[in-house]
Amino acid sequence: MHIYSRLFAFSRYQRSLLAVTFIVIFLVAMMGVMAIGYLNIRSELRGQIFTEIGNFDQLEQNLDATFSVLEANRTLEPCSPEFLSWLRRIAFFPDGVHELIYAENDRILCSVTGGVMETPILLGPPDIADADSRTRIWLDRDLGLIGFPGLTGSFQQRGNYILVVPTPETMFTPPEWIGYQLVAIGENGKWWHRDGKKDAYQRYLDGGAQTFSLKHRAFFNVVCDTSQTLCLVTDTPLTSALAGRLPILALALVLALMVAGVLTFALKRRLEVFWSFSSRLRHQLAADAVMCLYQPILSLRTNTISGVEVLARWRDVDGTMVFPDRFLPVIEEHGLTRPFTEAVVQRAFADLSALPCGPARMRVNFNIFPRDFEAGWLELVLHEFLAVPERFEVVVELVETEEIGVAATREVIAQLRNLGIKTFIDDFGVGYSSINYLAGLAADGVKIDRSFAMAPTDSLMDNMLTSAIEMIHKTGQEMVVEGIETAGRLAELRDNHMVDHIQGYHFCRPLELKALAAFMTGYNDAAPAVPARHIAALI
Repeated sequence: MHIYSRLFAFSRYQRSLLAVTFIVIFLVAMMGVMAIGYLNIRSELRGQIFTEIGNFDQLEQNLDATFSVLEANRTLEPCSPEFLSWLRRIAFFPDGVHELIYAENDRILCSVTGGVMETPILLGPPDIADADSRTRIWLDRDLGLIGFPGLTGSFQQRGNYILVVPTPETMFTPPEWIGYQLVAIGENGKWWHRDGKKDAYQRYLDGGAQTFSLKHRAFFNVVCDTSQTLCLVTDTPLTSALAGRLPILALALVLALMVAGVLTFALKRRLEVFWSFSSRLRHQLAADAVMCLYQPILSLRTNTISGVEVLARWRDVDGTMVFPDRFLPVIEEHGLTRPFTEAVVQRAFADLSALPCGPARMRVNFNIFPRDFEAGWLELVLHEFLAVPERFEVVVELVETEEIGVAATREVIAQLRNLGIKTFIDDFGVGYSSINYLAGLAADGVKIDRSFAMAPTDSLMDNMLTSAIEMIHKTGQEMVVEGIETAGRLAELRDNHMVDHIQGYHFCRPLELKALAAFMTGYNDAAPAVPARHIAALI
């Protein structure tokens, strides 16, 4: 059977499965709540970051607008009084610009504040330049060179014009346990610290530029301005994130426990319903799950094995054998008597047809539920046995689990007799069995319930056995006595000369197919012949 069936079907496996399920659900729920918390923090941070980056983008737009105005001048002579006056007028409206400069070949020639330089100021190679060198940036230069001693700022050039902007500072105020850094990024991955924590961006790069770095056990978030020049990086160590969210973690723990408990309980209820014994039986009711045992029937006339009674067992999904007293009520309750009988007959034919042919036909007895006692259906179910009458004689035993109509049943018995199927009244003397059935059904045979033969000597049941044998004998029907468990009882029935067949543990227990074949061969070879006087008495 499949391992998953064993895991789901039995409580000894379910306990371990449910424990593992609880742990898995708890961990998943915990991670889910933590992920929601992290996404909430990340959303809040990104909101602040985008606001901050938006300020840088606004400054960039102001610079673009100023450059556009400056580059529109084509008439004034550079650094002339008219030119400088024009620059001063422009310097009043751009927001975030400290100074306007005119330069040629990386040399500053004049500015709004300093006027015309006595000696041109050489800037040198830029720190950042775009692909076509149209825009170039010098970072953190001393503004004392252009008349602002003690200040630093950045120069941004486009064409012959340079705009001076202060070193950027952020208004970003994350929680204390979250580090951040503003960086300027140039060609070939080179970068410059602008504000905040000095190693956040480097830690981000060292961690593989991933949102979460296993190396640093930290979460990173990077947002850049439109020009991809200024980027704001947040660095959130996992331990700091956990410590900073202890109330949320406590709530997450409680929620995860509740979710895991509820879902595990729901799974447990589902397993109890779906993999209950009743459900397992209904899902596994097929010939490969049905096992047949065969109890030999001894003919007291010939002292040979005349046939077998087919006794069904059901193999559960873990391979254990289940007895009829447990599964038959479920089969009757759910209306599965016919599928069950079909599976039993199919299994029995596969087994018994594999036995070597004997000198005489083997009688095969099947127990039939009263509700299924219908000639047409039984003919279809038993057709494989009926197709080889030289090998098998079929007997159906009417299991009296419910009351039956005498007239209708007698008609079915007659129809079955015409088909070559004999009918025996099973468990005579208990349940619904009565003298009325014995006389009214006109069955082919009667099986006396085992409780009579197993009763102590001289008990009421023991005395009733003698009376039952005499009564059945007078009807002329075949008689089988079940429950023979002692040599004394067997000898008593032999000497009685009225009993045709016996079954019981003293003679043989129910056997699997291989054991049955060995027993039949050994018994028939070793059994002594019945004396002629006994045969005459039985006749």
